[in-house]
Amino acid sequence: MYEVNIRWVGNHQYVAEGQSGHAIVLDIPEKSGGQNTGPHATELLLIAVGKCSAVDVVNILRKRRIDLKSLRVVVSGEISESYPKYFTRINIKYVASGPGLTVEEVEKAVHLSHEKYCTVSNSLADKVEQIITVEIAEEGECA
Repeated sequence: MYEVNIRWVGNHQYVAEGQSGHAIVLDIPEKSGGQNTGPHATELLLIAVGKCSAVDVVNILRKRRIDLKSLRVVVSGEISESYPKYFTRINIKYVASGPGLTVEEVEKAVHLSHEKYCTVSNSLADKVEQIITVEIAEEGECA
């Protein structure tokens, strides 16, 4: 079981701490009454989807002895217009580079991540449409 503790510290600011002992300040944008001192919850969900899968993709390609030099994951989401608000679609773009790296190799790793390993993506799979794209960039263009 995983557990996090979230503590309200004033206005719309919170501090969240995970089992790892690492903490993060959470807030909302100034236009919504916050101070914009940290990411808000919807950003964290998108970050979690991208990071969870990125770890899998890197590990899978390493195990296959594929020379991955860089990986960037860009995640965007569309939210319903009416209440209750929820993500209707999440777009996940993987941009990878490495000598001789192919789209097919990265797509296989991404597919395994989203179908088997990434807890965050799998938790959303039945509720949110996930559109996945893969691009190969020249070395140094992913950063």
